[in-house]
Amino acid sequence: MDVGGGSTEFVVLRDGVTEFLRSVKLGSVRLTERLVRADPPTEDEVRALRQVVREAVRQVPFAGTLVGIAGTLTTLAAVARGVASPDGALVHGVRLGRAEVEAVVARLAAMTVAERRALAAMEEQRADVIVAGGCIVLEVLEASRAEAVLVSDRGVRWGRWYELAEGGVGTGGGGGGGGGG
Repeated sequence: MDVGGGSTEFVVLRDGVTEFLRSVKLGSVRLTERLVRADPPTEDEVRALRQVVREAVRQVPFAGTLVGIAGTLTTLAAVARGVASPDGALVHGVRLGRAEVEAVVARLAAMTVAERRALAAMEEQRADVIVAGGCIVLEVLEASRAEAVLVSDRGVRWGRWYELAEGGVGTGGGGGGGGGG
């Protein structure tokens, strides 16, 4: 999964074959603008965020290891692990357990935007939307029944680069977005 600002992308692979590919209009910015008014968000707002996500991810046929790429996941990992930098490379490969994600989202939801911005692991522009992004991750963990999410700071462009380096022609032109969620 790639949690972005306006949408979240899901790719399900089985034996290296793409079985499911979908972009869902559930992004951290979109959900924050739609459902969050208080600072910090109220318990009702957090419940509403999670309910909207829960309903939207029901159709995703999750399978295998859950991997989350880009900024929302690397930020959650950095905050959870106490990393003193928002550099995603420092948490690449970290496995975040469901309880750990639950705890970091609860911690962030209890803070004001200003308090979140003051965290060493927080990028300034992500501080106001990270709670919604965290709610997306929580509900995907629930829906997939995964015990953990494997965090990657490698986005679509990395995959395209590896594909080209191996001499593959790929399936899409240009490498797309990635890394911005």
